[in-house]
Amino acid sequence: MAATDTDFHIQTDLGFEHLKGLCNHAKHAFNRADYHQAVEIYDRVIDQIQRQLMSKIYLFRASAYERIGNHEQASQDAYRAIFADPTYADGYLCAGHLKHKTDLAEAATLYQTGIDTVSISDPRHARLVELKQQVVEDIRERNTTIMRILPYDLMCHIMEKLSIADRMACAATCKDWHAYMFDSPAMWQDIHQINAPLLDRIGSVASKHVRRVAFQDTRRTEDKLGRLVDLDWCHVESIYPIR
Repeated sequence: MAATDTDFHIQTDLGFEHLKGLCNHAKHAFNRADYHQAVEIYDRVIDQIQRQLMSKIYLFRASAYERIGNHEQASQDAYRAIFADPTYADGYLCAGHLKHKTDLAEAATLYQTGIDTVSISDPRHARLVELKQQVVEDIRERNTTIMRILPYDLMCHIMEKLSIADRMACAATCKDWHAYMFDSPAMWQDIHQINAPLLDRIGSVASKHVRRVAFQDTRRTEDKLGRLVDLDWCHVESIYPIR
């Protein structure tokens, strides 16, 4: 489920009245010659302007950019809001909402950063957790779509065309692909162009499936055969070099 505009509804109160009150307190401190207190209050005013106020203004502009279709500028302003005030939840909600449309992995990272940075007492913290879980589910849905659409035999045929390195790359993309690849016997029955580094990476995970092994480099064959024994590839039926 994609995020909605309400996921990063920005507080309409920019805090001008609060800032005005602080400035009045600083002015009174100055008039009674309490200059140290005046400096402390003005420091707070400056900090709130640079952090909270600027963050909200960036998010207002990001929302305007999104509504005119300029998502790149909207994303940049959302990141500026996070940089201005890393503890403000709406910055992560806005940036995550925008990235949800184009980059699920980045959206997940943004929500997780917000979860780690925003105070758990913040009412919006729970929304960050909820949206992070939604993105994780969307990523899993996207990553496993091809598994559900294509017949198993066709998937095996496609994988047979890939090198062992490419198959390993597919298996490393996520937990679902790892389970799908290594639990599928047909994916590993023929191991072509295997070398020592790839042999170590495959390890014993696929040992029960391997039937035929073709070595890319025939040098130190005894060492490689010994490695197969160590990995307990006891179901191998044939071993041959690639010429």
